[in-house]
Amino acid sequence: MPKRFKICIVWLYILTPLAFSAGEFEFEHSDCTIRYVPLQSSEKLNSKAQNLLKEHDYKVKPLIDGKRLLVGEMYFTLEKELPKKKLYSACVITVKIKKAKGNQPRMSDKVHFAKTIKRTVPRITFKGSERCNFAIKEAFIHIPSCKVIGFAGEKR
Repeated sequence: MPKRFKICIVWLYILTPLAFSAGEFEFEHSDCTIRYVPLQSSEKLNSKAQNLLKEHDYKVKPLIDGKRLLVGEMYFTLEKELPKKKLYSACVITVKIKKAKGNQPRMSDKVHFAKTIKRTVPRITFKGSERCNFAIKEAFIHIPSCKVIGFAGEKR
């Protein structure tokens, strides 16, 4: 009996985190529409981010008139920084999913998800475009997928 008890305890210890972490990477929203605030300097990173958002079941749409939001809408921001310290600069990518309080993006909007990734390798080019590509892929590993729940809480 004690040996079976120990085996059960070990299995519970192993399986409990798996059972409770299954729903961690899913975000429920009424229609999964997300507005995209484009990065000014890099069109390649913009298209890569939009494709990765679509892979995570978000419906990506541009900002209304290029700068307006509707109150309560989700929006996605992407920031790129290349701190120059050595010969090869690292790439720091910050991704955020926020919910708008007003009709324009604000610093005080509620942040649903934020992740910052810094990549210093591979060092193929001096500018760091390949490091930024890897950093954005790593940042999207952590972004939760979206699940449509409907407007009255009805599962679709």
